[in-house]
Amino acid sequence: MANSTPLTPAQRSQRARLAAQARWARTVPAARGDATTPARRAFLGRFLADVDRDHPGLSDSDRHIMAEARVREHMTRLAYRSSRTRQARGTAA
Repeated sequence: MANSTPLTPAQRSQRARLAAQARWARTVPAARGDATTPARRAFLGRFLADVDRDHPGLSDSDRHIMAEARVREHMTRLAYRSSRTRQARGTAA
C-alpha cells in the first residue's frame, strides 16, 4: 500500500539505495558488467560528442583517447569539488 506522505530528500535517497541494493542482489555477478554496458556507453558518448564538436575529423583511436582523457578530467573535477565542499562543511575526510 502506498503512503501519501511526501518523502524527505534523505528518505528518497535511502529508498534509491535500497532499490539499487535489491537490484544487484538479484543480478548474477558475471552479468553485472553487461547490466551497466548501456550506461557506460552513453556516458562515454557524451565525451565523444564533445571531442567531435571540438575536433572534427579525428581517427577513432584519437577520439577515444581524447574522450577518455575528458572522462578523467570530469571525474577529477568532481572529486575536487567534493573535497572543497567537505572542507567548507568541516567534514574533510
